[in-house]
Amino acid sequence: MFIKIHTEPVDRQQVKLYVIANFSEQRLTKDGVTIQFGLKRGTLRLRLQNGNIPIESIDTSQFINFQVDLIAGSENNISWVFKLKAKKSNVLKGLLKKTRLGTVFKDIQQLNTQDVNMDNNVICSVEATFEIVSITDICITEIEYEQPNLPKEVVAGLLNKNKKNKAVLEKKILKEDLIKKLFEPCILQAEFDV
Repeated sequence: MFIKIHTEPVDRQQVKLYVIANFSEQRLTKDGVTIQFGLKRGTLRLRLQNGNIPIESIDTSQFINFQVDLIAGSENNISWVFKLKAKKSNVLKGLLKKTRLGTVFKDIQQLNTQDVNMDNNVICSVEATFEIVSITDICITEIEYEQPNLPKEVVAGLLNKNKKNKAVLEKKILKEDLIKKLFEPCILQAEFDV
């Protein structure tokens, strides 16, 4: 998974904020077990300093391939939850090309003297965090178990046919936090002048 925050200045009072993301499945191999997995859900949280995004101006309908719900906190602490829109896949897949999150406006009430430079501009910053809320936000899409006595195709077929065996193996993998460690919160920061 790849995620990036992009900014474009509009004028001295505002900046357009975009998200660029690529959701895809990942593979992990440990102790002869290969696991393919992806995200069912993830939360993008924005914290703005010296700026805000008016909540009423946010349009989530532009996220065509994903269901994206806005969690209204405050105008400088906003979250979006990305989740599956249709059951074409078990996990989030696809590319977001420069999708607008909103327009950041300079917040004069929050200004401190140390934030104002010689030109009377304000340095604004955004901290974006993408995270999973619980282990149920991860979906294992395929498990391959290599065992010397059995051909790989036979074991994979048994696991796919026997849901109980697959569920036991999934719980073991998730309990050991093999996958969760790969999804530590991703923190992105950007500073910009408005």
